[in-house]
Amino acid sequence: MISEFRTCIKNPKYSVNSTGQVIGPRRKLLKGFIHPQGYKHYFLGNGDCSKAHRLVAQAFIPNPENKPEVNHINGDKLDNRVENLEWVTHLENMQHARRTGLQVLPSGEQSRRAILSQAQVDEIRQTYIKRHTQYGQTGLGKKFGVTNSCIWRIINGNNWMTS
Repeated sequence: MISEFRTCIKNPKYSVNSTGQVIGPRRKLLKGFIHPQGYKHYFLGNGDCSKAHRLVAQAFIPNPENKPEVNHINGDKLDNRVENLEWVTHLENMQHARRTGLQVLPSGEQSRRAILSQAQVDEIRQTYIKRHTQYGQTGLGKKFGVTNSCIWRIINGNNWMTS
């Protein structure tokens, strides 16, 4: 089945169909390339490089709320069929990625906000003694250079979830 081609918004000399194929000014199908991030891209002249899924969405999916991003519903970055795409906000896109396991937020030492190592957290949990001068919240906080509340959250599993 040959699907309908519609004019690309970014460059009217090119057209895109509902599966993400692009034809150029000479009516030839373009090859495109896979970007290191995993998305299919096409050069549309004048040095313009466009993502296939965005071209499809702009040509085939209404965007009355003017949402800025295009989401792949099934998570497959190369599945550029119109029925697999939707306009979303950045927040909606990130929520979808986390919900489907496409993006896993780093935790523990891998978190960019981590101050302590896993070994230090383990030591805090093993040596903590409630209301002890040296091994209570205040003493351990001073030893590891963190606040009393940070020690409390570690002990209670609010930070560095127990394994």
